[in-house]
Amino acid sequence: MTNFEVDTSCSIFTYDAVELYPSIPTDLCISRIASWLEFDLKIHTSELKAIVSALEIILKNNRLVCGDLFAEQLNGIATGTSPATSIANLFLSIFEKEKIIEQFARYTPFLKRYIDDGFGVWRSDPDPIKDAEAWASFQDTLNTCGVSWTFSKRSSTAVFLDMNIWIEGKKILTSMFSKPLNLYLYIPPHSCHSQGIIQGLVHGHFIRIHILCSKEEDILKESRLFIKRLQARGYNTNKLSHLLLSAEANAEEYACKFFSGKDSKSGPKANRNVYFHITFHPSHPNKEIKEAWRSIVAAPPDEEPLNNLKTEVGFRIPVDRFVMCHHKAHNLGNLLSYRKIDKRQGPKLSSYME
Repeated sequence: MTNFEVDTSCSIFTYDAVELYPSIPTDLCISRIASWLEFDLKIHTSELKAIVSALEIILKNNRLVCGDLFAEQLNGIATGTSPATSIANLFLSIFEKEKIIEQFARYTPFLKRYIDDGFGVWRSDPDPIKDAEAWASFQDTLNTCGVSWTFSKRSSTAVFLDMNIWIEGKKILTSMFSKPLNLYLYIPPHSCHSQGIIQGLVHGHFIRIHILCSKEEDILKESRLFIKRLQARGYNTNKLSHLLLSAEANAEEYACKFFSGKDSKSGPKANRNVYFHITFHPSHPNKEIKEAWRSIVAAPPDEEPLNNLKTEVGFRIPVDRFVMCHHKAHNLGNLLSYRKIDKRQGPKLSSYME
């Protein structure tokens, strides 16, 4: 956004979908995606039938159970299902391509959407009457997609997701936004979590600061606030000084690559990793487990390394890396929260229904 230039006729706005997933019309969603697959992507007939059948299974067979109540979802997408976001994005993006992007290109030089939250730059028409008509037409057209949207006023400032956005001169600048009631309840240092948790928190947050803040003073302000919030959660920042310095340097390097378009990293492919799952405990011999894998399995002394061995059909074993996946131990919430409503004593849920 910092490289996108605007002029005095430009303003910014946001728009939000009203209850996106349950509001999507099921039949319209299936037909729109099927039509796009057939005519735009030229999907083969047999593959098209299989995809459409899968969509119908997902969208038309949602059953919900709560206690002794059973319900069928008649419209929309079940929130939380694996393909829900992909289906919703397809449903909206097909409409945007057909009805929004080209038709309103004159007025919206920049228009982006993240699932159900949208942000745009509006270039006003010199004629205020035409401009008002175009703005109303844009909203009305978007509201015909099958989902209702609410729109902010066009302004020089806006809040979008976790960013403050504003126009300054010919530039669009950003800084970090947090809700006033955010308590910043980071995992405290005495909690039973692996050291990688705090490392990931610090490195990830510094990267967010450097990516989302356009001005150096905002980067400095947010960095100081983050350190104060860590202290408030019980962290000794003197002990974390090395981690904080390395995170800051890493974030600066990452931001340079990100804004220059060179942020891609060529790490090991996920399908060449072997994963060892274990519940975390501070007394677990993690280093010994990794060393045992290396010395016994991956690269035994005086033996051929595992990834140099071949299968019976001549393929090398595709394992390059051993990854330990720590699961958290059950906390009080897991142990005390009542999750099996149907086993609870007392009146059934159905007795409260009219």
